[in-house]
Amino acid sequence: MKAVGLSLGCLIFLTGASLSYADKPSRIVSMNLCTDELVVRLAEPERIAAITYFSADSSISNISEEAKRFHLIRSQVEEVMSLNPDLVFMGKFTDRASIALLKRMGYPLKLVDLPQDFRGIRENIRDVALALGETEKGERLIEQLNRALEEPSEPLSPEPRVLFYQRGGFTPGADTFEDAIIGTAGAVNVSRERGIRHYGVLPLEMLISAKPDYVIVSDFDQTRRAVGNILLEHPALSKTKQIQMITIPDKWLNCGGPLSQEAVQKLRRVFSENNGFDKSMSKNKVSVYKPA
Repeated sequence: MKAVGLSLGCLIFLTGASLSYADKPSRIVSMNLCTDELVVRLAEPERIAAITYFSADSSISNISEEAKRFHLIRSQVEEVMSLNPDLVFMGKFTDRASIALLKRMGYPLKLVDLPQDFRGIRENIRDVALALGETEKGERLIEQLNRALEEPSEPLSPEPRVLFYQRGGFTPGADTFEDAIIGTAGAVNVSRERGIRHYGVLPLEMLISAKPDYVIVSDFDQTRRAVGNILLEHPALSKTKQIQMITIPDKWLNCGGPLSQEAVQKLRRVFSENNGFDKSMSKNKVSVYKPA
């Protein structure tokens, strides 16, 4: 049992409910890459007992440099319990058995879901900030996000038709975060047009026949050698002049967080630069954007 002066009856399992802390939690543990980022951005370093080792991986994490100062864990229950936390953050895909055990042992838990749009990102920031006792910091972070998304951009006519394409031919349709990024950037999601909701498979032949203006791939998918990458490397896709290829960092897409606005800004820039330009005449048909 954990050695704290609270009875199990006083400990609260937090799902989405608001909670006011008389004292801010001071031994915070995050068991999820997405909650790592929010915790690091909102809580003082001395209050963070541990975050996941994923957060130190620059290919998937927006806080890889900041992560170096923290104790990193692999989200094993034993690791978490040894740190005697007073608040544990978990994500949608955190192991259910781990959640059940930590709940049964009386640890205060906070579950944070994956957002499907920028409204969901704002809600997550407010939810995590409230749990940390950092509501003012949360509102400042939301204000920064709003300013970035509201930056004026040139109206596009016609609206670019865009498609996210992933390993194995998977593509995100309606009700996905990628769809929200496309819409916020001022474009049309071709997968949504095709009636795909959530995630579906789009054969390469159907992709080419749909004639999108842009196909977006992540740098993670593009650089990992795997059987599922064959479609991304197919000459029929790479040599189709009417389709511009855009590569963006996977870490802007993984969680849906404050830096996801970077994906919107980069897409707006590409669309603006090519607005009214005959892409079929372009010899430089590949636009690659990677973080500075």
